[in-house]
Amino acid sequence: MSGVMIRALLVLCKACLLWMAVSANAHTVQPGIATLALDAARTQLSLRVNAEVIMAGVDVTQINDTDALEGDAAARYGDLRGLTDAALAERLNNDPAWLTGVRLQSPAGPLTLSLVDVAVEPQPDPELPRFTTVTLTASPASSVRLAWAPSYGELVVRERDGGYNAFLAPGEWSAMVSSGQAALSTWDVMSTYIVSGVAHIIPMGLDHILFVAGLYFFGAGRGALIAQISVFTVAHTLTLALASLAIVRISPAIVEPLIAASIVYIGVENLLRRGRTGLSRRLMLVFAFGLLHGLGFASVLSEFGLQAGAFGLSLISFNVGVEIGQLLVIAPLALLLGTWAARQDWYRAAVQVPASLAIAAVGAYWVLERTLLA
Repeated sequence: MSGVMIRALLVLCKACLLWMAVSANAHTVQPGIATLALDAARTQLSLRVNAEVIMAGVDVTQINDTDALEGDAAARYGDLRGLTDAALAERLNNDPAWLTGVRLQSPAGPLTLSLVDVAVEPQPDPELPRFTTVTLTASPASSVRLAWAPSYGELVVRERDGGYNAFLAPGEWSAMVSSGQAALSTWDVMSTYIVSGVAHIIPMGLDHILFVAGLYFFGAGRGALIAQISVFTVAHTLTLALASLAIVRISPAIVEPLIAASIVYIGVENLLRRGRTGLSRRLMLVFAFGLLHGLGFASVLSEFGLQAGAFGLSLISFNVGVEIGQLLVIAPLALLLGTWAARQDWYRAAVQVPASLAIAAVGAYWVLERTLLA
């Protein structure tokens, strides 16, 4: 029986290694970000999107990152990604049909959108996604609601003055948004930011997922795991708050490679230390790394924005969502590997060591990708 279990766990570990290798490029498809501005003269909609993915006709609900593209879709995306920024902007201006999936409605009915500006963000590495902000206008309306085609993926919608924020599933309509509308209810703020916090761990936070998995594979028992998760939570909560208050500002170009390096360190230390040896030192390092990860959370939260008039509630709710995401990472590991298997002599060689090696290897690749290959 134990031999069968060992072989099953080895297969599981190999599957995990393959998944992490495939995910290593981390070219994750990000949600679109829509900003609405309503005034007496016009209705304005700004969209920050990966325009090449949409123009290539990719259904982003079927993929996690652009490396998963195959066949004609991969070829179309590659051709578009190979265009210069100016050439892409010209293509987008001359062929606005790619925006037909964007739908804006007032109480009186659908609004006709006109493309007025295209701004392509420079991204010199052709292997990484490039983002474009397009500005569209429509006739003035007292209130509007927004959706886009399900194939375009998830969408963050916010009102320019902070009266509305929402994280929409693919194809979902926003609520009616009006200029100067009343602040969202406590429940609306909490639910919106909790969902956003979870989403920034699963599926979008692959680096944070690997770091938390690395904490699990330290292998010092339940108490050590709880201690590590606790100090990590305290640390990233601290810097998330400080960065959101603009008290601490560090460039993502510095933070992101350091986050990747923290993953390498955690994976390597798992190979060198066993049991409770060095747990106090480990906790100090996890706290330091948690400070870095909090800055990473803050960078993605800055794109989503914090609810005007409910800064504290939205920040706390986002952090609660992050914690839920972390628990969703840990729980399957604990259920699969944290009971009988973890107490067996072969567990370290068959599970803990291969998993930690894979975590360190992926982290090392990300260090290179975010520094020398950037």
